[in-house]
Amino acid sequence: RAGSLLSGRIGFAAGQASAVLTIAVAGDMLAEPDENFRVLLTAPEGGSIAQGSATGSILNDDIAFSIAATDASRAEGDGGSTPFVFTVSRSGLTTGTDSVGWAVSGVPGGASAADFVGGSPLAGRLTFAPGQTSQAITLHVAGDTSVEPDEAFRVQLGNPSAGIALGGATGVIRNDDSGFAIAADTPSLAEGDAGATPFTFTVTRLGIADAAASVAWAVIGAGTDSANPRDFTGGIAPAGTLDFAAGQTSPTIPVDVQGDTLAEADETFPVVIGR
Repeated sequence: RAGSLLSGRIGFAAGQASAVLTIAVAGDMLAEPDENFRVLLTAPEGGSIAQGSATGSILNDDIAFSIAATDASRAEGDGGSTPFVFTVSRSGLTTGTDSVGWAVSGVPGGASAADFVGGSPLAGRLTFAPGQTSQAITLHVAGDTSVEPDEAFRVQLGNPSAGIALGGATGVIRNDDSGFAIAADTPSLAEGDAGATPFTFTVTRLGIADAAASVAWAVIGAGTDSANPRDFTGGIAPAGTLDFAAGQTSPTIPVDVQGDTLAEADETFPVVIGR
């Protein structure tokens, strides 16, 4: 018959009143809903059909664990701890007691044990009481003010008393810090005989750059042969504040050196930021 999964024909001998039809169901370890199927009688010979169908039920007898990141992609915070939550679910036959282990594992370039609060467990085992279908794993991430990339980590299930349907979930520790770095674009130039020679320094904003920001900068003397205020245009050591617009990451600081005809040693001058 079209659409049938299985089919065949049962023969009755003269005087035989009943016959047994046996359908073998394939066993598995998948936690799934109970499943029904129907057996239909068709095309009788030597009689008619009084009751043409019967229903069978394949009852699930398996259990499976799965894990999901329910609140595990968060900014780390500047201090203290931030909770990251994963939910472990038990499906299938939940009338008994079952357990499953879990552990935090790193990913390449991702988080390490140092990113979590000291003493916070990074492995354990969950025990499910009869009827219990879900439990939470809460990991405590240590907040800091370091500028760093977003860092991922995995929570992996293992050593279950039943099966595992989905054995791992990923958390992401999102960076919420920003910082500044400075570099000389052309660190060595001749001063010239007169006028001003521009030296430029690029300040790069690292990490979060979605809001306006600013940083102070100043030229200072350094070493035996350091520049002094008369080496700069206007006769004063330059200083100021560099402003960043929202989204801006790398403006420059111009420093004008005064040219002269004096024979003198090469002179150095650091430009520092943040003071």
